[in-house]
Amino acid sequence: MRKRSRALRVIGYAVMLFAVGIAGVFVGHLLRGGLPAARDREVTMRVPTSLLNVGRAFPDVPVLTWNGTAIQTGEMIGATGCVVLFLDLECPPCEEMVARWERALDDGIVSNGELWGVAYQPRHVVETYVAEHLIRFPMVVDSLQTFLRTYEVDRFPLEVVVGASGAIRSTSYDSARPIDVAELRRLMAE
Repeated sequence: MRKRSRALRVIGYAVMLFAVGIAGVFVGHLLRGGLPAARDREVTMRVPTSLLNVGRAFPDVPVLTWNGTAIQTGEMIGATGCVVLFLDLECPPCEEMVARWERALDDGIVSNGELWGVAYQPRHVVETYVAEHLIRFPMVVDSLQTFLRTYEVDRFPLEVVVGASGAIRSTSYDSARPIDVAELRRLMAE
């Protein structure tokens, strides 16, 4: 009797394993049939864009300074224009861009009032980042995420050169692009 029940158990396990195997093969064929082959798949990558286009006026929206003072972004544009860096404080290319523009401050290419940073993180996170990284240019917080929601600034870092007229003169997502001082001055003066 024991041998017979043991044999039935072994046969039951074998049938169960066979059924699971067949089901796995069937599901695999369904999945493979429903998906194109790797060579047939088209890889699409979104090219970073925003609605901050060259020639348009730079938006005048409310933001907070890292220490909590409410200002309008229109106040950032001085008589000599400005450079606005849109940053995600946790992205390595953003840190590269910050370092590049900090060197531009050191070299006198831009002054403190001509360079601004905009971040989406909460104000206390931006305040900590400014203190820990010894950021010398003003950082503001887009706490309402107006640039993200209205102007589709959702790829970082984004560098925007705004002319003295308030119009956007250039945009770039390239954190390693060398700064052409003469070109920068020309664009900021427009």
